[in-house]
Amino acid sequence: MSDTSEILSPSAAIDLASVDLVASPATLQAKAAQASRVVPPHGGFATLPTPGPWAVIDARGPEARSFLHNQLTNDVTHLPPSQAALGGFCSPKGRLLASMLYWPLAAPQLSAAASTAQAPHAVPVPTHHDDLAHWPDIRLLISADIAEAIRKRLHMFVLRTKVKLADHSHDVALFGLAARVDDPAFDTALAALLIERGIGSAPTADAAGVAVALESVTVPAGSASLVSLLAGTVAGDAQIAPALPLVRHDSADGNGVTLLRLADAAGQRRFLLCVPAAGRDSWLAALAGRFGALDPAHWNWLDIQAAAPRITAATQDAFVPQMINFEAIGGVNFRKGCYPGQEVVARSQYRGTVKRRATLAHAEQAAAGDEIIDLNDPANQGSAEQWQPCGRVVNAAPAPDGGVDCLIELKTATPSNAALRVVLRSAATDTPQHDVSATPVTATAALSVYGLPYTLPAA
Repeated sequence: MSDTSEILSPSAAIDLASVDLVASPATLQAKAAQASRVVPPHGGFATLPTPGPWAVIDARGPEARSFLHNQLTNDVTHLPPSQAALGGFCSPKGRLLASMLYWPLAAPQLSAAASTAQAPHAVPVPTHHDDLAHWPDIRLLISADIAEAIRKRLHMFVLRTKVKLADHSHDVALFGLAARVDDPAFDTALAALLIERGIGSAPTADAAGVAVALESVTVPAGSASLVSLLAGTVAGDAQIAPALPLVRHDSADGNGVTLLRLADAAGQRRFLLCVPAAGRDSWLAALAGRFGALDPAHWNWLDIQAAAPRITAATQDAFVPQMINFEAIGGVNFRKGCYPGQEVVARSQYRGTVKRRATLAHAEQAAAGDEIIDLNDPANQGSAEQWQPCGRVVNAAPAPDGGVDCLIELKTATPSNAALRVVLRSAATDTPQHDVSATPVTATAALSVYGLPYTLPAA
């Protein structure tokens, strides 16, 4: 039997209302205020190590798009070079084995000497950004702890398809940028940086001229306009998959520089900058000259605030996409053709009510993969071995003011008066003081739901 410090009355009145999965305006304001304290004024940047939490896999070849289109939950064939997208790779049972961010790469430009050899995946040099044949390759950003296993699993389906899957994590450097949604000083600095690094051009390169007319800044073919990259908000939408615009500068080897817009988080715009590893130091110096330093831990916390799930080794094969709102943030296209697990995903969408959803919560301690229980549930008042979980932690990151903020998957019928706890089964020793229960193998930490920054599709 577990030793609990709380008195749970069996005769207590049951609140039939379900927990609210969407944050209140007051909560959103509080999180925005919290973010404004950790993100430097007028924008900050964080260095994201590669290899590290993230890995980069390139799918290259004339059939790379069609191959991935047949494997992922989202459209790949029709993705324009000016956008990135979210996608998932499922098991035959419709459970996510991986989630990823991906965008097109330009075809490598052959030198005169190499043109006689004609590489297997060579296509004409890009001449018009609307012709997707000139953007055949796809770059995938995926959790590093599952990257090699997913690459090998995808490779099993290659057969005679003209595509090669290779890990390019050592070839790139990643930076995260964040700035307040309504910060024109950041827009000015970013535009000036792009011009300075040769990725954009303007009639005048001085900061004042850029500040007056961002629309006058021109970017290479295949890019979104700078205005569309910077303006407005990017968040999950129940009806329309959000576009993730990007600005690119492609090189002869098919790599180059990519700056893409991520989903907003806690009142902050976020951007991912992917550059060749050889240029890491020069980009680091250029960023430091215009923006403040952002703690990578705070970048990870902002990632949680966006409520965009990331599948890691601890959560592989645990969730159908809808359980973690993947379709609500544009990670699933229900009009595309078949892919592994497509029947299960479609049936969950059209024939049944989604009984589990993701939301944001704060815990005293949590890690991805930890189960969540309701101590008010009579099934959870006995031995820990008999506890019945009502959810699971998807992702977690230390909160700036202490504890952990996390994205959790939860039963939609969880009552609003639930006494939610994270089950810390790995905490066999050194049990924290705040734990409400402890056995030789199990401890729990308090958890409170504070809700999503976006709405969910109607059940």
